Amino acid sequence: MGFTDRFKEIDKDFRSLPFWSLNDRLEDEEIKRQVREMAAAGHGGFFMHARNGLLTPYMSDEWFRAIRVAAEEAEKVGILAYCYDEEGWPSGSAGGRVTRAHPEYEWKWLRVRDADDTGGGEILCRFVKDGRDACVVAFSGEEYIDVLDPDAVRAFIEETHERYAALEGDLFSRGLLGGFFTDEPQYALCRVPWTPRAGEIFEKRYNYPLPDKLPSLFFDIPGCEKVRFDFWRMINDLYCESFGKTIYDWCEAHGVELTGHAMMEDNLLCQMHCTGGVMPFYEYMHTPGIDWLGRMPHKEQKTGRYCLPVTPLQLGSVAAQLGKKRTISESFALCGWDVSFREMKWLCDWQMMYGVSVLCEHLEGYTIRGVRKTDYPPSVFYQSPWWDDFSLFTDTVAREGMMLSSGEWDPDVLLLHPIHSVYLRFNGTDINSEQSFDDEFNLAVLALCDAHVDFHFGDERLMRRHGSVKDGALVIGKREYHTVVLPSLYGLDRSTYELLTSFVDHGGLLVTLGRLPEFIDGVRREDELSGLLSRAVPCERSADAIRTLAEKRGFQCAKISGPEGSGSFIHVTSRNYPDDGVKIYYLLNTSPDKSFDIDFSAPGKSAYEYFPDGTEANVLCRKAEDGAVPLKLSLAPMQSRMIAVSLAEEAADDPQKDEYEIIPLPDEWAVGERTDDNAYMIDACRVIRPGKEPTERKHVYLAGKDIFAEAPEEAAAEFTFFVDDGADIGKLRGMKIVTEQRPSVTVSLNGVSLEAVPSEVWLDRSFTVYSSGGAVKHGENTLTLTGFRDRDDDELGYVYLVGDFGVFSRSGFTDAPHRAEITDGPFYLSDRPLSVRGDDIVKQGYPFFRGNFSFKSSVCAADDSKRYAVSVPDYRGAFVRVLVNGRDAGIAAWGDRTVDVTDLIKPRENTLELDLCVGNRNLLGPHHTREAEPMSVGPGDLYPFDPEQMKKTFAFVKSGLHE
Repeated sequence: MGFTDRFKEIDKDFRSLPFWSLNDRLEDEEIKRQVREMAAAGHGGFFMHARNGLLTPYMSDEWFRAIRVAAEEAEKVGILAYCYDEEGWPSGSAGGRVTRAHPEYEWKWLRVRDADDTGGGEILCRFVKDGRDACVVAFSGEEYIDVLDPDAVRAFIEETHERYAALEGDLFSRGLLGGFFTDEPQYALCRVPWTPRAGEIFEKRYNYPLPDKLPSLFFDIPGCEKVRFDFWRMINDLYCESFGKTIYDWCEAHGVELTGHAMMEDNLLCQMHCTGGVMPFYEYMHTPGIDWLGRMPHKEQKTGRYCLPVTPLQLGSVAAQLGKKRTISESFALCGWDVSFREMKWLCDWQMMYGVSVLCEHLEGYTIRGVRKTDYPPSVFYQSPWWDDFSLFTDTVAREGMMLSSGEWDPDVLLLHPIHSVYLRFNGTDINSEQSFDDEFNLAVLALCDAHVDFHFGDERLMRRHGSVKDGALVIGKREYHTVVLPSLYGLDRSTYELLTSFVDHGGLLVTLGRLPEFIDGVRREDELSGLLSRAVPCERSADAIRTLAEKRGFQCAKISGPEGSGSFIHVTSRNYPDDGVKIYYLLNTSPDKSFDIDFSAPGKSAYEYFPDGTEANVLCRKAEDGAVPLKLSLAPMQSRMIAVSLAEEAADDPQKDEYEIIPLPDEWAVGERTDDNAYMIDACRVIRPGKEPTERKHVYLAGKDIFAEAPEEAAAEFTFFVDDGADIGKLRGMKIVTEQRPSVTVSLNGVSLEAVPSEVWLDRSFTVYSSGGAVKHGENTLTLTGFRDRDDDELGYVYLVGDFGVFSRSGFTDAPHRAEITDGPFYLSDRPLSVRGDDIVKQGYPFFRGNFSFKSSVCAADDSKRYAVSVPDYRGAFVRVLVNGRDAGIAAWGDRTVDVTDLIKPRENTLELDLCVGNRNLLGPHHTREAEPMSVGPGDLYPFDPEQMKKTFAFVKSGLHE
């Protein structure tokens, strides 16, 4: 297929750009090595991100040396380095330097206080409420800047961007630094924002004074809608222009890009708490972006449905309207160490179908030693056992993003974004008061998606700046829409009202889905609005009603149906390639656990399936029927499919149907030779000091505090483990001991000093591997660490035993929610099991296992004329590699997990291996949280900052080929 040939080579602009967490003492050779690792994994570059644990002082000469080393090494391997503009986040304070030098630039917010208890804030107005004297007070502090003040933002630029330009300007001119990532700028997290210039700006804009009107922001009093509308529109303008445009203009002048994302883009209320609306902010980014936290796509709360597209579609709409070439999403933070390729791809597919084109993996840790391993895992880097195969994932999503971005995304439908309606009702006293309105909007969005309508959002500020009416279409920038849909609204901007009136006058279709607007620019204008709204087509806010109207009026993307309404779970978008006479339909199963068989129909002459992993396209339909291609498609849970419909030509090849003899899988398996060493992690120890009683056993985070509280060189950390009397001690004496300290710490086992193995690396290159020296014995073993000196370099971390053994719990395991299982322990080491069931290796001697686990068996192929395949079960791990007779047949990572083995199978006996890649979750945790398997994993879940909230039991997740 000539059309797909153009996508075989991946445009480097669409390759992923991970956060590279610079979180330790940075060394030249390790910087270079890690840059080469990223290039080999298929990344297009990286963001150099100062994070918790950084020991090279931020913005020091040593810091800038590291930046230069990384950028120049990136040039050598053909990728591009980018700056991250902050130490930690949110962006704006330059690691606190701005507000320390200029306390007048600290961010500010408003609160209502009793007149006799102002809390030390600046009184802006006084009023009487419920018979009591009250006042609106401005507060400031907390070391973050006032992003509404352009002078504060310029001070941030001087402390950050200008220093890069002064010290590393040649890297900009040589094209070795691509630009700056700005992260989560916000005006006042979940508070009503303020800036000293607000009163002056407000009165100049709206011709009435603000201070005496400030109570309207907190209380429902006559005329409050007008004040609120004016105030929040001003605040959003200041947010976009003072922060976004100021930095954007600097980057433009210096020939570099501004990228990143705002704070809390998820829904209407989140945006009110932080930005006043994120869509206008994207205008001032070269590569605008979002972030998505956690391992599941957006869940609509009323229905429980996944893949609500509000967050990515806000971004994608602006990019399409303003002609932005690329968009980016920071993804995978809080997914946890056991997230699978299938889950990661589902997250990417959901975002990419609605406008994201480039992935920013959160994050790749320079090291994960000590507390660094808790930094919103996983580390999507060499510490994860699937890293060597990660290029399969990065190549696939890069090609997917490239293909979707290179086509024209031109839906004919615009859904008005209702953030300005929230301005009228948002109440500073109860900042969640408009949750029901938010829910109504989300349900309208979901109904359109379920009806298979492709659409964009229209932001009223952007419509005011870039909107017009032309030939019966409402135009925003580069996009035209002949149907405009109004969700439930309280009001419209005057400019929006005028655009819509002209749009309807020129034959445009206006559809209403709920509450009709009553206000224009914050003033009640029902009579004026009635003339426009009487010409709209009312529609029930349901998928069925919208589908009926869409079919009648011709704005449905494609016809999709299935038994019991299953078609509604399949979302679809399209891209046009007019020069090729091709239209792509991208379908996604939004269900995490249900498969669907659907009927699909779209105008065209033939259809084939395109696979973003680079495999050959497959012809699905050679001839059209009545001008459309009819297809029967199956979608597994989380699966996406890309259907290319030719509008000009019939397919040259007959449809290929994959009909396989599925090889039956056994219940019992041998443990194959390809299985990695087993591991046992010890996360608690006693602290011993001369002349003092040993402490109780406690988590290493707390024990480390004890060690460095005083005279660390006198302290010893004592870890213990138990070896069963029946274990083969000869095999156990070959184990390795791994610590998270540098070799300067002395390690002994049962009184025998251990030698580090300098050439050996396990899990992380900053860990130290020791030979056990034959000191392992039956019964209790004591591992002692001494010689602590520096709190930073010698931070106490976990201890790992690695080798040929099994790990068992004397108390057994109890099942818990989310595939979890709990045990009270204690654990002991014994011989490694050589055969296992396929369901769960945790209970069979491998509770802490990470790496490649090979399930091995013999299978028989009775008929060499047949085509054979392995249907990989719903495994629990990162992915499964299928091998037949020692040869690699392929990886089952997403989709229907069917692997063709015809070319590798031979008559009669064959060796089948299913290699399950098991992530770091069971090794690194969380093990002690009250919820056995939290679905959003943060620092507090991994290290017990609050021991009262942590359990003494151990929690794992099942690992295996099937339930």
